[in-house]
Amino acid sequence: MDWSAPFRGVRARQPRIPRLRSLAATARPRTLIRAAFVPATGRFPKCRVRTVADAPLLTTTLRAAWSRCRRLVGDNVRITRAPGRPTGADPRPSRRHGFAVCGFTLLELIIVVVIVGILAAIALPSYASYLRRSARAEAQAFLTDAASREQQFLVDRRAYAASIASLNVTPPADLAAKFTFTIATADGPPPTFTVTGQAIGEQVKDQCPTITLDNTGNRTPAGCW
Repeated sequence: MDWSAPFRGVRARQPRIPRLRSLAATARPRTLIRAAFVPATGRFPKCRVRTVADAPLLTTTLRAAWSRCRRLVGDNVRITRAPGRPTGADPRPSRRHGFAVCGFTLLELIIVVVIVGILAAIALPSYASYLRRSARAEAQAFLTDAASREQQFLVDRRAYAASIASLNVTPPADLAAKFTFTIATADGPPPTFTVTGQAIGEQVKDQCPTITLDNTGNRTPAGCW
């Protein structure tokens, strides 16, 4: 005989089950244990105990709460775990959960080094060539200034100066580290001079290591001016 037939469709009054807040005091550092007893809808109340995955399931406090729950609702009790990583899992993000692993692998580091090496092999020679051309242009400007001073020296002294020092001009320190400047003169008639800039050090790798300018304005080599 079904004794529950007269009560079908009638919602039974369920016992009031208290909610327990976070039991962080009984957990390890950064571990949150939540015990919430919620009566489920239905003919019989149910008790759910929720914990984070890496916390002990039945601590002393949870055991007491478990016993209290059983006294209220009987044996119809369920324990569910909140979603989370298992005990001892690596806290770093992994590819399994849709995250990229932090840091570089050795292969990635090697690829980066190779790419940087290729770029350096292409860029450094071009940059060095650019610096040599800039130094040559600065030397040409100095030769032009020295030639102008030689013409003024001829007007004042009726002869050309035989050295750069006689013209009261000296090359800048950075230019003097790349070129040496000399003057060759001849009494004539007519008197002549040739100002020469000779590359030194790394500047000798330039395509025009020697440049000259004479009293007639002739510049050599022609392709370097």
